[in-house]
Amino acid sequence: MISKWFKSYRYELLALAGVSLALGAGLSAWLGSGSFLVGWVGSSLLVLVCLWAMLAAWRLAGSGRGLAWMMAVAFVLRLGGGLLMTWQLPRLTDTDDTIYRAGFYFRDAYARDREAWTVAQSGLFFSSSFKTDFMADQYGGMLVMSALVYRVLSPDAHRIYLILILTAAAGALGLPFFWSAVRRKWGSGVALPAAWVLAVYPEGVLLGSSQMREPFVIALSAVLFWGVVTWPQHKPYALAAFGAGLIGLFLLTPPAALAITGIMLGWFFIQELGRRKGATWPWWSWLVLAVGGVVMVGVMGEWLVTSSQWDISQTLAGSERLQGLLARFPAVVKTLFVVVYGLTQPVLPAAAVVIVGTDTPMILKLANFFASLGWYLLAPLLLYVVSAAWQVKDLVEKRALAWLVGASYLWLLVASARAGGDQWDNPRYRAILLVIFALLAGVAWDWARVHRDAWLGRWLGVEGVFLFFFTGWYMKRYTPVGFKLPFWEMIGVIMAISVLILGGGWALDRYAAHSHKTKPSLTQPPESL
Repeated sequence: MISKWFKSYRYELLALAGVSLALGAGLSAWLGSGSFLVGWVGSSLLVLVCLWAMLAAWRLAGSGRGLAWMMAVAFVLRLGGGLLMTWQLPRLTDTDDTIYRAGFYFRDAYARDREAWTVAQSGLFFSSSFKTDFMADQYGGMLVMSALVYRVLSPDAHRIYLILILTAAAGALGLPFFWSAVRRKWGSGVALPAAWVLAVYPEGVLLGSSQMREPFVIALSAVLFWGVVTWPQHKPYALAAFGAGLIGLFLLTPPAALAITGIMLGWFFIQELGRRKGATWPWWSWLVLAVGGVVMVGVMGEWLVTSSQWDISQTLAGSERLQGLLARFPAVVKTLFVVVYGLTQPVLPAAAVVIVGTDTPMILKLANFFASLGWYLLAPLLLYVVSAAWQVKDLVEKRALAWLVGASYLWLLVASARAGGDQWDNPRYRAILLVIFALLAGVAWDWARVHRDAWLGRWLGVEGVFLFFFTGWYMKRYTPVGFKLPFWEMIGVIMAISVLILGGGWALDRYAAHSHKTKPSLTQPPESL
């Protein structure tokens, strides 16, 4: 049996082994410490396992050439970016930050990886990683995985790039499951843009280029999503995928796992109910959804309220500018402002102006710029998808999309409140639902393309107004040029112009619809007066 399997895949195995040995040798020589041989063998084995897993997932999804390119781009971007930062950050001469000096971009990754190396070297059982003795990973799953890699593949030296191989592979492994599920349900017109969003969304790439848990959360969410979508056709495989995704998510981050699972099950419930009962919903179906929502809110409520209050207070305490802007407002308005402010983070005008207006190291400025650019390209699609979902004729599909849109908007608010408007944690929490955001972006893009809908352009116009005023505002703050209106007056002007764009668009649509109804047919004479 084994010989037959090896004979069938011998050329692929030999090719993957050759690539793995070459890449492992390069990594060990470039970034490795300790024994070159140990680093070479460990790196090569890890790369080989990851490449083989990616190949198997690609075959499962149909072996499409376009999908292969997506996976390759996703893997190379993440691994290349991670290796570049690991090499470049310690060489920054204008920062004394311990985290950058150690080759890490995220503080959480630095703390967790250090503790993982301590566990790997201590001889302790990995179950100790789930105890409160190690506080860098409050759930333990990522710490255990990192410690296991270090203990087995790198016992002689702390090779932090080994974890980057895993996070980069995770960024590519979720793609075939996501692509297959979206194409099966919505077709290639939605699957192609949605999969590319998942592959190259800058915040996802940045997280996949770091020793973070989010790349695994995103990949497992894609597996979970594949299980939900394929349930009607392949129940055993769908159940296995759903179970694997569920277990993995709860080991990594139970709060996010609860939210992701609830969203997926809600969508599945709507689809199944519509498929079996048509458009008529019995009273108990609404009760089930309501009870599920109450349970989720009840489980997460205390955690969210406590942590968000702390984070929002820290945001206000750390910014004298925000304190000045909000000094005359009550606490509830301050909280609301910080949450809305978080939805704009990282602010693209600030990130663009900072590139030329400050002395921050260029690699950090570019990382922040591309992260903000990705969010400002995605946000109009997430706004426009409301219009697209409203116009869907099929009632079940409309309800299912409405569920995903509502859940996504709620999560954006939760992420912003949980991070207190922070430009680091807020985008990271937001990326946890990247699978859903990518799907909605694909739906929006395909709908606008097929129907030539003007509403996407209107939302882009609203964003353009925001970017114009805030770019001038930040330029005046960091450079001698630009313009600077009083903040609240500028907000009022932006809102007024935005209302004109959206309201004017709505009025034009109403007028066009009315004109179309009253215009005489070319094949029939007009009614007699």
